[in-house]
Amino acid sequence: MNTINRLIFISSIGALLCYSASAQPSADTAPIRFSATCRTVNDSGKIVQRNVSNNSLIRDCARENDVTNRAPLRLVYHFGGDQNGDTIEVVNRRTGDVICTKFKLLFAMESIANDDGTETVEFVKVFSDAQSEEVGTAVIRKITNANGRVRLSGNLNYFIPADGTNSPMICTGTFSSGSTGTSVSGIQLPNLSDFQGLGNQNQ
Repeated sequence: MNTINRLIFISSIGALLCYSASAQPSADTAPIRFSATCRTVNDSGKIVQRNVSNNSLIRDCARENDVTNRAPLRLVYHFGGDQNGDTIEVVNRRTGDVICTKFKLLFAMESIANDDGTETVEFVKVFSDAQSEEVGTAVIRKITNANGRVRLSGNLNYFIPADGTNSPMICTGTFSSGSTGTSVSGIQLPNLSDFQGLGNQNQ
């Protein structure tokens, strides 16, 4: 293998490992799928329905924070994101920066667990980042597997207060995630058999 080919090979390995490290979610966060239906009164005085999704939450967050590139943004569940509980946030997956907090799930009013603690269900209060007072409640289920990874799901009932000319909205929604973290073993490395004798080639 000549020097140029060797440099290309080493650079490719380095780039792959850097990508795998940056692509892995933080150990205390998990990407989630969010869906909600909100009802409000329109200008004609009729009750209408508005749908909320990952895309709409990320879009609103980006607009409110003057973020023009939404491509690296994602919605995540942050375990222990607040000293009093968990949070749902929009983060930049490349930098790890929190762009905004959409919901705070705090102050568990009741919780149950199975015998070994691998499954828990909590009844918590919901706060929005813009409101210091409670705006709803949620039921959150967490299941921990043998590797310590958590799969979660939840149901929320919340309201968005009136804002200027906008009427209040009453919403019901759900969210769910896969297990936290991403296994590096899932990344496909180059076949080293193609580079036999790497250390024996002339420079």
